[in-house]
Amino acid sequence: MQTKDGKPYTIPDDLLKAIRETYPKIDVDAELKKAALWLMASPSRRKTRSGMPRFLVSWMNRAAPSGIGETPPASRNGPQTSRALDEILALELHRKQHPEEYTSLAAIFDARIGQGTAR
Repeated sequence: MQTKDGKPYTIPDDLLKAIRETYPKIDVDAELKKAALWLMASPSRRKTRSGMPRFLVSWMNRAAPSGIGETPPASRNGPQTSRALDEILALELHRKQHPEEYTSLAAIFDARIGQGTAR
């Protein structure tokens, strides 16, 4: 792997061991090859020597199956985001089950816009 300054980076043994232990269900060697190829193909986005461990851990997090070394997408921004998504899905389901309610609301809203009273 190449760093930002073009010098090769060798992964320290303790970091490699920790990665292998943390991500037992992924092919670490294959992912390291992919990361190295990405760095080679993206010279402007290469990492510094000190930033390389974080880059590799982030790479492994994205490669890991959900639930292994990674936070599930719905909870990345906390429970509020998950609740908001649940509410949106519930409203969408209700709209599909009761389209007449939403048609009449739209008509009322359109009428108010025409009168300039919608807020």
